[in-house]
Amino acid sequence: MYNYEKISANVRNIFNNIIKNNLENDGLKAYDGFYNNVIKLSEDQNHYEKCFKIINPLFNDYLDNFLKLDAEKFNSEPNNKKKIICFYFPNIINSLAHIEFFNKIFRLFNDDSYELWIASNLSIPSPISKFIQELIDKKIIKELIHVDILSLTNVKLFTYKYKNYFDKFVVWGLPLIIPLWTRLFFEKVFYVTTKFEYGSFPGLDNAISFQSKKDFKTTKIINKTCWHRLPPFFPYHQYNEHYKIYDNKLIKLISVNRPEKINDPIFLNALKKILMFNENVKFYYCGRTQNKQLNDFFISNKLISRIVFLGWIDPKDVIGDYDIFLDSPSLSGILSANYFIAGIPVVSYNTSLSYIVLNNKELQKKLNHNFIFDDIEYVKYTNRLIRDKNYLKKISSVQKKSKDIFIRNNELIIKIFIETLYEANTI
Repeated sequence: MYNYEKISANVRNIFNNIIKNNLENDGLKAYDGFYNNVIKLSEDQNHYEKCFKIINPLFNDYLDNFLKLDAEKFNSEPNNKKKIICFYFPNIINSLAHIEFFNKIFRLFNDDSYELWIASNLSIPSPISKFIQELIDKKIIKELIHVDILSLTNVKLFTYKYKNYFDKFVVWGLPLIIPLWTRLFFEKVFYVTTKFEYGSFPGLDNAISFQSKKDFKTTKIINKTCWHRLPPFFPYHQYNEHYKIYDNKLIKLISVNRPEKINDPIFLNALKKILMFNENVKFYYCGRTQNKQLNDFFISNKLISRIVFLGWIDPKDVIGDYDIFLDSPSLSGILSANYFIAGIPVVSYNTSLSYIVLNNKELQKKLNHNFIFDDIEYVKYTNRLIRDKNYLKKISSVQKKSKDIFIRNNELIIKIFIETLYEANTI
């Protein structure tokens, strides 16, 4: 799908020009552009790893040339008896999906010997602003700091001012500029990822990733803590009353998330088979803008007449309008959990939602499967839901009654996360 040799040559020329012409701040902008315009085109693990293999050596060469810090410029240790843990969000808007997670983390991290700070590259108001402001007003979060991640000059100033303040610098989510933070804060960096990007940074010592494990117990491998992604949390919106099963002949499939998560070759191949096997089905998806690669795929496979692009939507407003939720390999999380407990049948790959089912024998028994589908099982299960209305109603009923499982999961995963922060070798 992608010409990685051509991509590599183009980005190499960009970084060579930056170094040759002493363009200190342009490297961060080039990294950001590469992430948003190349890496994020398809949230597929193989694509991510190939792209990071291209960009990371070039970015490290750039840092070797421009990241020279004068140690005497650092502020002295702060006159503060408390240790500071700073959570850095690459873009605080992208953390909206995990608002419930952090709400619980910050409120339950009640250790008087620590202060919790938040840093972000976002300076404009965002949908999460009220949440952050409430935490600050209640003195749960001590400080909110803005740092311009696209300016190396400003990043250096941020480092001079705060490096000696932080006992730990926790980078949440996106892998953007991880090599920079590891250079600046060294062993203080604690990278938390809910996706597969972690595999693109094998040298990172302190990290939580969410890899496949049978239970919630953490497994440490050379200071690395591995779980199965971020298990989905009980939603902050109550969706339970909104879903009902329709008896109309047209079956509506929906996948709610950014188009790049849907633009996954495994998922698209399965979707193609489902649509080819069932003529009474349409597929609906959303996003801020239409994705050209997705359109080309649907057109080339003569499926475009059965595809509906919804634009940008609020998931809770449309949950009652569709029959089956299709999860892609990189999609599962809070959103699919919302749909699951609302009773809309969810079809998932081996993702965080299937992990919940796998760790609950009673729910497994009622669903009559472990909710881990390969390509064949994914299509087979969806086909049965489409063709057997009684089976679809049964699955819907079982999912609605699973709410308590998600509540228990919340409590456990929060407890483990906080324990992991305490156990990390830099606290």
